[in-house]
Amino acid sequence: MSSRVASASSGVAICAASSCAPWINDVVPGSAQAAMYAVGVIEVVAGIAVGLAPRFGAWLVAGWLAGIIVNLLTIPDYYDIALRDFGLLLATVALARLAERYHGKRQH
Repeated sequence: MSSRVASASSGVAICAASSCAPWINDVVPGSAQAAMYAVGVIEVVAGIAVGLAPRFGAWLVAGWLAGIIVNLLTIPDYYDIALRDFGLLLATVALARLAERYHGKRQH
């Protein structure tokens, strides 16, 4: 597996390599490395939210993926990974809509 794909396997983790969008360092306080630790915590919380409350958690992950896509579109040669994440975004929106539709309905 190439280092580009390996470093991009979790979306925003792409910033851990030297391929982080240059404007990210201007936006986040501290270093990109410190921001990556915070990103890891946020992704774990988002995963737990999807498991416990998919009606809320799926929208949270969809928003997070939208941010990842914006980051990836500002870096040349990462458009394929942005497209993959767009597919994941569509899947999380579908999950959120299904969770809203079937929330609280019991099957008999």
